Formats: sequence, C-alpha cells, structure tokens
Amino acid sequence: MSHCRRVAGRPGRRCPTGPPRPWCSVSKPHRSALLGEGPGTLQHVRAPLPPPLPDEFGSERLGERHVHRPHRRLLDRPDRQRRTAQQVVGPLGDAGVQLVTEPDPVSGLLGARLAYVRQLCDSDPRYLWLNQYGNPNNWRAHHRRTAPRIAEQFPELDVPFVGAGTTGTLVGCARWFKEHRPQVRTVAVDSVGSVIFGGEPARRLIPGLGSGVRPPMLDESFVDDILLVPEPDTVRACHRLADQGFLFGGSTGTVVAGAQVWFAERPRGGSSSSVPPGS
Repeated sequence: MSHCRRVAGRPGRRCPTGPPRPWCSVSKPHRSALLGEGPGTLQHVRAPLPPPLPDEFGSERLGERHVHRPHRRLLDRPDRQRRTAQQVVGPLGDAGVQLVTEPDPVSGLLGARLAYVRQLCDSDPRYLWLNQYGNPNNWRAHHRRTAPRIAEQFPELDVPFVGAGTTGTLVGCARWFKEHRPQVRTVAVDSVGSVIFGGEPARRLIPGLGSGVRPPMLDESFVDDILLVPEPDTVRACHRLADQGFLFGGSTGTVVAGAQVWFAERPRGGSSSSVPPGS
C-alpha cells in the first residue's frame, strides 16, 4: 500500500499498488451477475455442446475466465484495442477472436460489433449473448455491491465521479446513492465524441469510456451532473498519475481529468471518489 498524492486537487486516499491485473476491475461484479443470475445467463443454457459463446464485454474487460466448460467462447473485439490487451485476451477465446474493423456509418465500431453478435445469435438458438449493454443485471450488480462498498469506505462522501460506458456502473451507483444517501451528488464522466448523453458523435481513439450507441439502461434522472472530457485531457491526466507512480488507463485518466475540471469550477471542500468502469 502507498499513499496517493494530491490528484484532482484533493488529498488522496490509500491506494493499492502492484503488478497489473487486467482481470480485476470494478466491472467484475456485473460480469459475475451476467454469467450466473436470471434469464439470459449461463445457468439457463441447456445445450450440452453449444457453438462458440459470443462474448461482448466492452473494450478491455476480461470476464471470460468465469465461463465454465463445456461452453466455448468467441470474443469480438474492437480493432483499436491495444495490441498488448489483444495478446492477453486472445488465448481466452478458445473458439477464436473476431476483430471488427469496419464501423457502422451511424453507430460506429460498437454498432458494428453489436450487429455482428446479433447476427450470430439469430443464426443459431444455442448462441448466448450476455449483453452487458441491455441486461439489467449489469446495473443491479453495482447497485447491490459496488455502491455500498464505496459508501462504506467513504462514509463522508459528497461527490462520486463515475465513468460512463455501458452505464451499468453509473446507473447502479447513482441509483443507490439517490435511495440511501440523497445528499450525495453523482457526477457522470464521459468522453467528447461519445453519444451517451446526446453529444455529437466523433472519432475517439482511447478505449474505456464513451459509446457510439446510447445505452438502453441509462436513466439520467439519477445523475446530478455530466462532464465531457476531451481525449488530450485524458492523456495529460494519465501522465500526471504516472509521474506519481500510478499506471492507469484511459478510463481512469478520463474520470480524473473530469474531476479536476469539476473541482476547479467549484469552491474547495467536500469528499470525492472516482469510479472508472473497467479500471
């Protein structure tokens, strides 16, 4: 353990350090929920030897290790995913890895990937798509586990900054705080070029946050504020964190950059927590 220095203008809390563990992230609760609870999960698959399991966990999530035999896994990945991440993910797809390289003219790479998975599912009923973008078990997992743990560790929390991707983390946490700690203001952080909150679509190079398709589970009534972060600001935030000994990726850099802007525009005081999905 080591003490975080001041990041985003606030004294840091104690943060774990150590070797990168790409399978450990805040998205783990929803992966477990999607894999094992309710309709559309692996518990409800009856075919003894189904064809490759289409898996669409987002840009760099590694929940595939939770899939038990005899289910086979077909991973569909965006072509902008880092090569190092592709090398880690590749062996997990025992039925192959499908790189989607041609974006949909309207909904971009994500829209093309979703269309590819839907086509697979339509071609054979034994395919199972856990669908983190539309499965309510996504936000329910964060409502049941992530948000209460944040509240336990930060009892005087005023403002959680939550990154937006599928918006499962965002909706689950924001909903819990509205129900149990209504004085807490939840701030959503998204990337410029993402369409989640109605922004104009634009090319984005950093995976982790943002979406070319508005997530069906998003409910903005639980969100108190929205921040859109340009990608250059994300890079600068990652560099600042690296200078202090913390090697984080694009989603964390985006949330930290957004928090810096939010604090710069408001009086000092209060407690905050950053929740970048998948980091």
